[in-house]
Amino acid sequence: MTKIKALIVFAFVVVAALLMGCERVERSEEVPFEGATFGFEMRAKTTLETTLHLRRIYLKPQGSNDEKVLVGVGSIEMNNFPADRTVLANVDYSIIDTIARTMDKLPPTQEPHTLYMNPEIFSREDYQRVVKFVQSCYRKSTDKNKFIQWLDADVIGLEEGHIYYTVYAIVYKKLSDFETEYHAVEGKDYVRVKVNNQVYLSEKTEDGLETGGSPFVLRGDTLFYPDYYERARIDSILRFKSRGGDSFGARVKVLKVTTPQ
Repeated sequence: MTKIKALIVFAFVVVAALLMGCERVERSEEVPFEGATFGFEMRAKTTLETTLHLRRIYLKPQGSNDEKVLVGVGSIEMNNFPADRTVLANVDYSIIDTIARTMDKLPPTQEPHTLYMNPEIFSREDYQRVVKFVQSCYRKSTDKNKFIQWLDADVIGLEEGHIYYTVYAIVYKKLSDFETEYHAVEGKDYVRVKVNNQVYLSEKTEDGLETGGSPFVLRGDTLFYPDYYERARIDSILRFKSRGGDSFGARVKVLKVTTPQ
């Protein structure tokens, strides 16, 4: 390899490293509990523009070094409590904290404070141990609550004495098992009925980009949508189908137009 080629390769490696960012462990902590271990890790990832602080909370079951992640980077394991409690009829769950602790003062069920544990990853024994550990944390004052400290570790701009996350409930089921997606027959558009009855709409724009979100709400069999959506578009969305072949329209019986405030 010539010197020029070697310099080019070196420069490419340096640029790639800078673009990928430098990641390091900033904080780590492990707490033994009933033979198992609960762990926390904070990583700092430096890019060309900024430094990101990312936290991870995991469980090591008794007699194992496997790290089962409870809450990870960009985690969806923390989400709202099901608006329709009937879906929990045959599901194990535990209510932990019913106090409206956050600044928004919304009911705890309407905040993303429910921890979902995937039975494909966590055993029932794991679930029971996690519940006991989190309950033990909540017997202490907020400033000594280890789980709250871990959850809030990467929250930016949090004022002293305030919290962002708490744990309203722990549910032993995948979040996706409570949510249904309906896809367009042609194209990549889809709607997802979320656990809090909000309807997430993913649409592909003319330039090929995808946008997500929507002001739709589904209450029972009634779909509320804003007046700036044309009825023809709503009708097309109602034709979206789930993997099982059911149409979104079969779930929606009543349409109501709402005027945004």
